[in-house]
Amino acid sequence: MGARDRTAHVPQASPQIMRFIEALGAMWERYGSPAGAGRIFGLLLVAERPLTGDEIARTLRVSRSSVSTDIRGLLSLGVVERMRVPGSRAGRYLFSPHAWEHALAMRRAEAGRYRDLAEQAMGELPAGHPGRDRLEELREWAALFARVTDRMLAEWVARRGRAKRGRR
Repeated sequence: MGARDRTAHVPQASPQIMRFIEALGAMWERYGSPAGAGRIFGLLLVAERPLTGDEIARTLRVSRSSVSTDIRGLLSLGVVERMRVPGSRAGRYLFSPHAWEHALAMRRAEAGRYRDLAEQAMGELPAGHPGRDRLEELREWAALFARVTDRMLAEWVARRGRAKRGRR
């Protein structure tokens, strides 16, 4: 099977879809994450089927080693999953069906850590100190963010449940 045959199942790699993938890479980079991870995220989001690391590298025109590095990060975020293919050493990667839940849960956990850190540091500053006031704001913001994220997650899970029931 030639290289062209192996990428035949990635028809989403049209110029418009490649612009989408590149835009996601740029967005991730603006938020301090590797652009390559954002590009892989975008590619797997639109892929028809799970892709090997070689297919990802070929489609995105990047080295296989950069794909490996970026995939590890995406796996740790829970937005990409690896599946083993019996009889093959190469794994295939797919956009996790639970990616959005993982993303919300991560943000929820981050809000809790911000709140906890603010509470710990507030005890070191006297009442009326500008830093303490900002820490109190951070604590309030983090608590609000956590509540809103909890509601989003509950709504998303309920929505997915309704969608699954509708497909049966």
